[in-house]
Amino acid sequence: MVKRFYQAAWGDDWRSHFTVDLINGQPGHEVKYEDRKVRPSYLRVGFEEDHAWRVFKVRMDFMPSEKSKQKMTLLLQLYYRHLD
Repeated sequence: MVKRFYQAAWGDDWRSHFTVDLINGQPGHEVKYEDRKVRPSYLRVGFEEDHAWRVFKVRMDFMPSEKSKQKMTLLLQLYYRHLD
């Protein structure tokens, strides 16, 4: 994500452009760039032969439902069992 937004003019000061909200005094899990929420648009599924992640771009309007997340988890579990 940093590579996508990084600008050469920042030099080594890239951290000041990325933040997270504090929730109950603890850092949250949602990254913000210049105080705007960042929603990744890539899906990592499995590994390539060289052990690198298999990365797929998803549509910008893709918003998985909870049911879809559960199905994806089940499919991934079945896929990995098949590999063993």
